[in-house]
Order: sequence, then structure tokens, then C-alpha cells
Amino acid sequence: MAESLQLAAESLCAFGGFGAAVISAVRDDQVVTIAVAGADRFLDAGGGSVEVGHVLGRSSPASVLRDQLLPHADRWGLLHYLPHGRTDVTHVGWRVDRDYTGSAWHPDDMLLAPVHDDRGTLRGVISLDGPVDGQLPPPERRPLLEHYVAQAARILVTAVEREELAERLRLLDVAREAMRQAARTPSPQEALTEATPGLVEGFGLAGLHATVFGTPDPASSDELLTPLGRLYRELSPGLWRAQHVAVMGRTQQLDAPGGAEERTLVRDFLERADLESVLLVPMGAGQACLGSLAFSRAVGAPPWSREERRVAQDVGRDLGRLIADSEALHREQRLVRELRELDTYKRELVAAISHELRTPIASILSNAELIGSTDDDDDVRRGVAAMERGARRMSGLVTELLLLARLDEPGRELAATPVDLEPVVREVVDLQRGVATLRGVEIDSRCESARTVGDALELATVAGNLIGNAVKYSRPGDVVRVSVRRADDEVELAVVDEGIGITEQDRSRLFGEFQRGTDPEALSQPGTGLGLAIVDRIVRRHGGRVDVASSPGAGSRFRVLLPGA
Repeated sequence: MAESLQLAAESLCAFGGFGAAVISAVRDDQVVTIAVAGADRFLDAGGGSVEVGHVLGRSSPASVLRDQLLPHADRWGLLHYLPHGRTDVTHVGWRVDRDYTGSAWHPDDMLLAPVHDDRGTLRGVISLDGPVDGQLPPPERRPLLEHYVAQAARILVTAVEREELAERLRLLDVAREAMRQAARTPSPQEALTEATPGLVEGFGLAGLHATVFGTPDPASSDELLTPLGRLYRELSPGLWRAQHVAVMGRTQQLDAPGGAEERTLVRDFLERADLESVLLVPMGAGQACLGSLAFSRAVGAPPWSREERRVAQDVGRDLGRLIADSEALHREQRLVRELRELDTYKRELVAAISHELRTPIASILSNAELIGSTDDDDDVRRGVAAMERGARRMSGLVTELLLLARLDEPGRELAATPVDLEPVVREVVDLQRGVATLRGVEIDSRCESARTVGDALELATVAGNLIGNAVKYSRPGDVVRVSVRRADDEVELAVVDEGIGITEQDRSRLFGEFQRGTDPEALSQPGTGLGLAIVDRIVRRHGGRVDVASSPGAGSRFRVLLPGA
């Protein structure tokens, strides 16, 4: 996210005529600075000079932007110009450290562009400061400036939505694994004990207090939370009826039940226990509230995000169902049901997100056809080309997400027929040669007839992803070696490259959704982080496995082993 927004900020400075550009994202009603370009030093709200690093990550309440700045600004299309002195707010926490003597631009002038998504939700703000010529942009320059700002806004919305999607899927994996551990136990209390370590690690908790109503002893990873157990029991039924979770903290308060006495009790307890906040999550099934979860965070921890609260609520619902079923069902039956529910939940989420992404794709393509705000043909062509590239990448993401959803669909049987892997792989190699030639990479293909049973199209997808990755992460002059052979009772597809390689840390999460390498050279290449997840799903559907051997700078070897026919 930060890399693409940094490029957008630098482009605004280069083409917009301003000395500094700052792009911020809205996270849980806080405006957080993500990218800064232009000036090396800034002035903070107190007038002190600070470096760029002190500006990055700085946050301020979104209410300041919505209520105190934008209503008083002059509208210039997407841009909002706020002259100094019009409000009591002197600045949004930063300004360029520069002498403006004799210029029309005042240090406390602000030029802002609020960024909204297709649903009208505020997603961020783009701020410009320090015009190079020291003057306000004249009316004839504003359409072109607005054009560049609109491009940066689209990048910001796409980056924020993708970040939220990745965080949601990560938390869903945490919740799913916690449910797997919990479902292996025969009693509700043991189930909560088994789920606690995964939830503590996945949500970054200081501790977790879990209690089932009607049982004497709570399951807790932090005895500091136990003194409030009675309060949790009193407040949780109301939260369950309202289908809410509550944040009770020193500063952050969301849907906090009870009156002033209860809130004072919680604040005093948090200060004594050196905690920042507690997220109270009711557990239940149907109309019945069966227990509560209290997630605690240490002082200095970030506030609870919307995605964390949403997934925590789902965890409460899922654990409530498990508790309700545990008294009547055998452990193995309960495990199957919980896994089935969680897999369905994830599949439906991926499918829904895929359909939602089609709207911004259509918007980008339609806007590409309507660009006409500048007379510069080169600018128009560059803008159209950039938007079309973005649309194609998003379209590719949608396609891969839908493929993942189909592969995970319960009851979807494999269309198994005899398949000779040699012609399948040779066709993929022929399709990849053009790309490889452009990158200066050679493909050495040595394939022999080797028959397996499966779906030829799905196996072609496996070969395409592996060979495509090998070419993409190779350097000019490298050789990618592709082979198909019969190995005892198995069929082996091997793809070996001499490229940048994979670190041990990245190999441990290689086949997860939206997982990309942490190496800067790998991140510079375009990709969605879904290709190897698709490879893993397809190979497992075919009863096979994938072996990976790699080290940084020494290339990678992927071996797909399938049952032989």
C-alpha cells in the first residue's frame, strides 16, 4: 500500500506544481499519514521543525477534517482550498518548513482533496502545500491539477480496500484455526482453553478472559481480567440482544453498555492493570447469550479496528454455537460442522468481495473513456493507459478470487479424466515464451509423456502460474528449466529458475492468500499474491503435493507430484 501511494504523492509534486504532497488514509475514524513527498522537513502544530519520518504514521481525528475544515473551505471541484485564519484549526499537524516571504501562499493555507469510495465513505485525504511559484493555482490550471489528484484518489481507494481485504482474510484464518482447536475438545471449558492461545496471538492481545455462563471457573490467559468477570456476565446479555461488541478503554469507547459507574469501574481497573482497553464480545446461539470473551490490550497498543471488531463478533457467534452443540453432539461430528461453517463463510466472503470489485473496475474503464480535462494529448494517453492497467490488474484479481471460491466449493467434484501432462505443459511453455523473450529469459523445456488423472484446464493453470512466476522473478540472461517425467508411481512437474529466490520466512506462508515475498525486488513485480494459493488448492484436489526448495539469490525449484495413471 505505502509503495503505490508514495509514487502517487511523488507524481503529484512532479506534475502538480507543489513542493509537498501528503496522502493519508482513514482508519477507524483517524486520518493516518501514509505517504509524504517533496519537502525534507516540516513544521508541526507547535511550530517545531521535524523530519519526514515524524510525519509518517501521524494521525488526527477524522472529525476535524469533516466538521472543522471542509465545511469552511472554498470548493474547487475535488479540491478544497481553506485560507489561513478562516477556522481555529491552524493546520492538520504538518506544513512545509519554508520561507514564504513575499508569496501569495501563507504557511497556514490548506489545499485538501477528501477521497470517498463508491459508497460515499470517507477513505482518506490528499493534501498539497508549498506551491513552487508561491502562488495559488489559477483557475485555468485547476482542471489539470484535479486530474492528477483524481488519479491519486483512485490509487488510495484501491489500496485501502485491498489492505482491508487482506486483514479480513488474515483474521478469518485466525478465527478458523481457533475454531479447529476448540472443536477437538469434548467440553465448552476445554474448547475455550484450546482456542485462547491462537486468539491471543492472532489479535495481538495482552490477555483473554473467557467464561461460559453456568460454569464455575472461567478460562483465562490473564488473571488480571478475572476481577471484572461479574461485570462481563451482567453486560454480555444486552450486547448479545443488540448484536454488538463493546470497547471499554481509557480513551476508545464504542457501544459501551452500562452507566457512568460501570465505565468508571473499568477505567480504574485498566489503570491498575496497566491495560489500554478491553473488547467485550458476547457468545451465544439463537436468542441465548451463553458466555463472554474479554480481549485486553496493553498500554500503547493500537485502537480496535472495524475489521477486528467484526471478526471478534463472528468468533463470539461461532464459539457460542460450539458451546450450544457440545452437550448434544460427539466431538467428531462437531468438528466437521464447525469446519464446514467456517469454510462456507470464507468462500462466501471471497465471492462477495469479487463481485464488489467489479464496480470500481467499471468505473475506472468508463472514466478512462471520458478523460477530457486537458488539452495535452500525451497526458491523456498516459492517464488512460494507467487506468486501463489498473483495471486489468483488478480484473485479474477478481478472476483469481472467483477461481479460489470455485475450488473451495463443498461438493464440487473433480472432473477427473486421463490427462497426459506433457502436451498440457508444452502449450503453457509456448504461451510464456513471448513474455520470457521480452524479459531476456530463456525457457528450457524437457518434457516426456506422463499420464495422470484429473482436470486438464486446472493442471494447465498450475503450470501457468509456476512458469509465469519463474519468468517474472528471473533476471535477464537467466534460464527457466521446465520438465515433466514419470517418477515411480507419480508424475512430476518441475519448474526451476535462477532468479531472486525466496527467504525462509516467506516460504513458511508461501501458499496463503494474498501472500507476497518481503524482498523489495520481489515486491517490485506486479502480482496479487493468489497464484500459489490457487496452485496449492488444485494440486491438493488432485491428490498431489507441492515441494519447494529455494534460497535468496540462488533461485527456486517447485516440484508438483501427482498420482500416476
